[in-house]
Amino acid sequence: MDRTHFGLPKDWVRVEGWLNFKGPIGPRPILDRSSVKIKCPELPVLKCYSKGADANFWKIFPSMYLPTSACTKLCPSELAKLLLQASPFLTPVQYNRGLKVVSYLTEGAPSCQKTPPLPPVCNKNARSALTHGRAVTDMIGFFVKSGFVAGPFKSPPLKDFRVNSLIAVEQDTKVRPCLNVSLPKGCSFNDNVNDCLVEKINMTSARNFSYAVRECGPGAIMSKFDMCDAYKLMPAKPEDYRLQGFSWLNLYPVFC
Repeated sequence: MDRTHFGLPKDWVRVEGWLNFKGPIGPRPILDRSSVKIKCPELPVLKCYSKGADANFWKIFPSMYLPTSACTKLCPSELAKLLLQASPFLTPVQYNRGLKVVSYLTEGAPSCQKTPPLPPVCNKNARSALTHGRAVTDMIGFFVKSGFVAGPFKSPPLKDFRVNSLIAVEQDTKVRPCLNVSLPKGCSFNDNVNDCLVEKINMTSARNFSYAVRECGPGAIMSKFDMCDAYKLMPAKPEDYRLQGFSWLNLYPVFC
């Protein structure tokens, strides 16, 4: 058996060239805006996304109340039952981590912030968000419909509300709005994380994965789970909502 069984060329020099490649990385292809999938086609297209919108626009735009407790589409009680059923096959560490997930789904995941608490802040949105104004607006509307974002509110809905910078990340057929919680430097959400409260998790390495593939041999099947909106299914604690705010079209939505 040689490496061709695993889809690799016989010429090791070629493989080594892939592993040790140090050449320039080509520019990312420009996103074709016509290919972006629109989830809220009922929303009118605005001429400018750096200002507010009129009342007719907001009559169509979805809205959601600010929840007073952790809110998720998952059912923590059902997950707890499944975890108990699987407990004989889990290590104590795995079982305790499962219990932690159930707790976070029920009460909200902690932000692991240092004390004293962060003050209010107002950051400008990134140029990328304005460049993809329609797509960003569309996704915010979809997030509100899905229950991941509350609002939008005419004024900051919480005391010491933090307006984080919104950026737009280009993907194959969509633009994903994300909060830049690394601003302002020295007083950001990320700067204020207490590392002692964050669980350290080690991922597998490419080397170990390659060993596992080789051990499985030819004919093995590789699969993975890809849950829709996986990261958004874990709710935040209500007292941390103020840390996840932003501004768009002169109103104030907040991730919850």
